[in-house]
Amino acid sequence: MEVIGIKDVNFKAKDGGTVQGVRLYVTDNSVKVNAGVACEALFLSDYLLEKNNLRSGDIQVGDHLDIAYNKYGKISFVGVQ
Repeated sequence: MEVIGIKDVNFKAKDGGTVQGVRLYVTDNSVKVNAGVACEALFLSDYLLEKNNLRSGDIQVGDHLDIAYNKYGKISFVGVQ
């Protein structure tokens, strides 16, 4: 996955707490399309980034990411190549 866009995110959760992180817009080569490239948006909380020894500023447009999902379909690992 290649990062093609980045947006800082900050919102209130249902429990009243604040959630901060980053929304990444990435290409997705695993999805077959008839023309062009598929893309998707991923949300990475600051907690998830810290868990993977990253900060939001560590990811830049043009970076390639390794993403792993847990059995519930949530992102569990983020690596920057």
